[in-house]
Amino acid sequence: MKRSLMISAALLAWGLQTAAHAETCTFTQTSSNWNTAGNWDCSHVPTAADLVTIPSGKTCAVDITNAVADTLSVASTGVLNIQSGKKLALDDDDGTNNTTITGTVNLQGSTSELAFTSNDQTIGGAGKISGADNAAKISIASGVTLTNESTIEGKLEIGGAGQFQNFGTVRINTTGTLLIDCESIEDDDTALWEISGSTAAILRINVNSEDVPILDGDWSIADGGKLDVDSIGFFTHGTLDWESGVVDVDGGCFAYFGLPL
Repeated sequence: MKRSLMISAALLAWGLQTAAHAETCTFTQTSSNWNTAGNWDCSHVPTAADLVTIPSGKTCAVDITNAVADTLSVASTGVLNIQSGKKLALDDDDGTNNTTITGTVNLQGSTSELAFTSNDQTIGGAGKISGADNAAKISIASGVTLTNESTIEGKLEIGGAGQFQNFGTVRINTTGTLLIDCESIEDDDTALWEISGSTAAILRINVNSEDVPILDGDWSIADGGKLDVDSIGFFTHGTLDWESGVVDVDGGCFAYFGLPL
């Protein structure tokens, strides 16, 4: 009996210690790395249960390949840099704590990755996620719907077996490709899909769904940029503002703008 009570007490103590780690972790350094316990006010490197906050004026570098958090909040003038070859996975397993970005998340290099791994998740806020390499990636796991209410820009891939909803802005504004390669895409009439800023900017759409997307957002192509439709294609009730550039639709595909309501 005493042995059983001792084991139960040990398990209870372990459970309390684990629960204590399910908390808000706020980055405290002006500029430093993720994988240092002393850089967080929770006194540990964030776990998949923690709500991570990067305050205004702070810059945090994700310097490990397996960084995790429940959700992420980047305040205005705050910066999160996901270094080349590094990954941050957000595991909002109860779907109640949406990621909010009013500052900046930079996918800095080849195979930098911001992963959304469970349930329906939202990127909210007036900030941006910026990609610096064609191989940088926002990944969406199977069964996950990622709703973007912020600005995603630069060269990167938005990809995976989940669904991508654009209720904000998706913009390619540099030399390179922004690839959307998901199971399906949706938007609403507040959405903007924009190609600007470079004569070698390409927005490539490759939707893997058998159902043709019917969209609502507006599209803009400027400065000689290119919209490249590689999959079945899409209808949109939105307009196309085409100053210059190219719309390249593969055989058997289509892009239909101005669909009547």
